[in-house]
Formats: sequence, C-alpha cells, structure tokens
Amino acid sequence: MTTALAVWLLSIVVGGVAVIDCLRRPQSEWVTADRARSAWVTWIVLGAIFCLGVPMGVVYLVAVVPRFGRRTVPIEFEKANVNR
Repeated sequence: MTTALAVWLLSIVVGGVAVIDCLRRPQSEWVTADRARSAWVTWIVLGAIFCLGVPMGVVYLVAVVPRFGRRTVPIEFEKANVNR
C-alpha cells in the first residue's frame, strides 16, 4: 500500500509542476508553439490523478516545451529599447 501511495504522490507532484509551468507561460507562447494550453493542462491533471503524472510530465517536457523556443534577449530589455 505504501508503494502505491508513493507512486501516486510522485505523480501528483510531477503533474503539479508541469501544470504550473503550463499556466505560467503566456498565451502568445502557446500560439507560437501551435499547442492548446487547456488541452495540456487537462491531460496532465487527469494523468496525475490516475498515476500517469510522471509520463505526462515527461511528454510535456519533450514534446511541448522545446516548441516554445528560447529568447536570447530578455523581454524587459527588448521593451526598453523599442523607441531607440
């Protein structure tokens, strides 16, 4: 019983971290990545509930996060230099 509880708690924690990452990203990044935030949040939450949070978190990290792209210039610096 304790092993099952540990797996479920690990699933909840990993799924929770992935959901927090999903929700912290602006909608513009999701549009650029051509992915639906609501669908990913739903799948990750359902996966976490049914002990699939770890695989769903890994799939999110491998399949979605790289599509967001990486910014080389911080947004604040970019906004500050718009009028120059």
